Amino acid sequence: MESIKKSKLEIQDLILININQLNQTQKELFAKQQIIEFEDEEILNNTTICEFLNGRKYTLKDSLDFINLKTDRYIFVIYNTQNKLIGVIGIDSINRFNNSGSLGYWIAKNQRGNGYISKSVKIFIQSCFQDLKINKINSSAFDYNIGSNKVLQKYGFTQIGIKKENRFRNNKYCDENMYELLKSEWEKEN
Repeated sequence: MESIKKSKLEIQDLILININQLNQTQKELFAKQQIIEFEDEEILNNTTICEFLNGRKYTLKDSLDFINLKTDRYIFVIYNTQNKLIGVIGIDSINRFNNSGSLGYWIAKNQRGNGYISKSVKIFIQSCFQDLKINKINSSAFDYNIGSNKVLQKYGFTQIGIKKENRFRNNKYCDENMYELLKSEWEKEN
């Protein structure tokens, strides 16, 4: 089946713009915002970026490389209605043979607790199943990231395991909870 990649998703007080639709000024703003966020704290739930960096300091070049990466992925920048960039959500590692991919997201620290990721995850999952013809979405969250674990569980992700001491963060090894969601499970609940 042919997949359709949308350029924009909207829900209540959020606008999600496909990263490929950003102009150069928007890409640079997004890159600078990532630097601010990543200097303040680690990336909580984007394993692609974590693996790309191998624990080193995140730079503006890293952020622009992430934006311009040419892989099979579906990434959206999250803006609030005041046109302020507040986060990112995406699915990457898309396997077209098995119709699966890995969900990741982050939200600016000062925007957490407002339900923005929850709203974004809901509309984004729907788009992945309908527009990309994905059958299974995988995701993960550090065990200490209670909010991210709750969001995944809220939308029907099943925890399928724990990767013990899988990532080194804040001078210690952290467990990573592994999740998956099938299209058939999503359709039953939504």
